[in-house]
Amino acid sequence: MSSGGIIILRADGRQEIQPDSITLAQATEPILQGDLVNTYPSGGVRSVRKASANAIYTILGIPTRTANGFAMDAAPTGTEVIRIQEPDAENSNAKSTSNPLVIIDIGMPVYLSEITPGEVTVISPTGVQDEVSQPVGIVDDITTISWQRGIPIKINV
Repeated sequence: MSSGGIIILRADGRQEIQPDSITLAQATEPILQGDLVNTYPSGGVRSVRKASANAIYTILGIPTRTANGFAMDAAPTGTEVIRIQEPDAENSNAKSTSNPLVIIDIGMPVYLSEITPGEVTVISPTGVQDEVSQPVGIVDDITTISWQRGIPIKINV
């Protein structure tokens, strides 16, 4: 655990120290635990939405929904506090995925999905103008990836 951190009040009333790699944000759409997310400012509030590689989230040629963490909690729209795990060399960065992975995917890189916001794919987006190819980790087993934030690359065809 890092030497710093923030103190949060858990639902059971106990205090918990969160490592510096955890950010608190407000959900602006329903978020599932384990979703890849994009944090951004909205009206002075740190907000969070599902990340997506889809070209529809590109404004003036700039991708607006690249992944910069994953949700540690599920949250409906408007929930004021959701924990976001950002890359941290001091932890395993394991992220569960609901996308079907198979045994031959173990050890393979995964990318931010252009089809299902918040999820991963083993196939990098390659064919649509303004889609984003962003590696986001390595498959550990058929339900877990090691989260590693990769540099998003906008596709120009």
